[in-house]
Amino acid sequence: MNGFLKTAAILGLCVFWPVSAALALIGTPCDPETDFKDVYLIRNWQKLPHKNQEETKERCDEVNARAGKEFWKYNPTPNCPLYACLSYGASSIADWWAIEQGWKLGEYKSYANGRIEQGFNPRKLEVRYRARSKWNPLHYFMVPLKSERDPVTGEMVPIRPSGYARLLVDGKAETLTEGTDGLTFAYKAGDYPMEGEWLSIVSKNWNRDAVEKKLMKALHDQGPLLVQYEIPKKHYLMGTHAPVVIGHGTLPDGTIAFICHDSFGDFPKSHVQDYRGAPAYRYVRADEIDEAIAFPHKPVVKASLRGEMVLVRIMNAGGVLIPVRRVAYATQGGTVMNLEMDGLSGGFAPASAVENGYLKLYIEADYYMAKNGKGYWLKVPVATERDE
Repeated sequence: MNGFLKTAAILGLCVFWPVSAALALIGTPCDPETDFKDVYLIRNWQKLPHKNQEETKERCDEVNARAGKEFWKYNPTPNCPLYACLSYGASSIADWWAIEQGWKLGEYKSYANGRIEQGFNPRKLEVRYRARSKWNPLHYFMVPLKSERDPVTGEMVPIRPSGYARLLVDGKAETLTEGTDGLTFAYKAGDYPMEGEWLSIVSKNWNRDAVEKKLMKALHDQGPLLVQYEIPKKHYLMGTHAPVVIGHGTLPDGTIAFICHDSFGDFPKSHVQDYRGAPAYRYVRADEIDEAIAFPHKPVVKASLRGEMVLVRIMNAGGVLIPVRRVAYATQGGTVMNLEMDGLSGGFAPASAVENGYLKLYIEADYYMAKNGKGYWLKVPVATERDE
């Protein structure tokens, strides 16, 4: 089958699968810290803001009053919020990396409910996705059926996680105007704390072998995952809800669970989903994940000469020191030696390893591993005391 026909076949399946039929929240509400054995949670998971894609009557009234007609339809039924979960998941991934790099998160007025929320604005991402879908409907696919439009806004629904991944690493400058509120969004390189790469961990009908191991390894190697749920064992269907996986744990029966930071507010696991929102966290099994996407980041090194030694400090692009798994250096003869550590984020290498003003370092660190799951080799300039 040639590329065009394969694309048409995939889109055909997507078009004829009813979105609303699968939007009931898959997974089980949970407390990430108490409900699992052998639990692993990414650092700063508790600092991640809780956004809420549920609409409010007040927000619908505001939009309709401005439009002079019933432009939005308020629907208090659970599972019928704005169908904007992909933009919420993608913006939350950006929130986590911003926190990791020491950025101060901003605030925005929620498109869904009119409240002030913290972090990156999901609507800014969604407006760009919608604009891109007009000239690239494959990468930025929208469900075209009128019967499957957003139950509140009536808009067509974005459906591809990879489209949002592309937007998070996009450096193109442009300006777009959002139609409902008339807001103008400016886009430029550096809007989001990403480094130009995104990585598919598992995806629909491919990469389905050893999914649990792949997802667990990705969490340790590349950090939080943008995922899209699916109906279990039906990988040929498009995905449904799209939260962020922040960890994994073991259930009492031995099943590996993947813990998700959801986009329905900061409610406890005892909260029954209603017109206000749903529990903040829930878990799913590996076969309930249709797609998982990570965003590789490189470590950054500062090295400076200190007499007969070189002081090495390892950080991220935001200048925040990061704990490392392993650091090694290459001697001028090419021998690889482990660095003498003086803490979690660096140590000392002998000055004799410096060649032409550079030190060659191999670094492994949680969330800062390369696409192939290995560490990074970096050629680092060594500053002298005179340079500092």
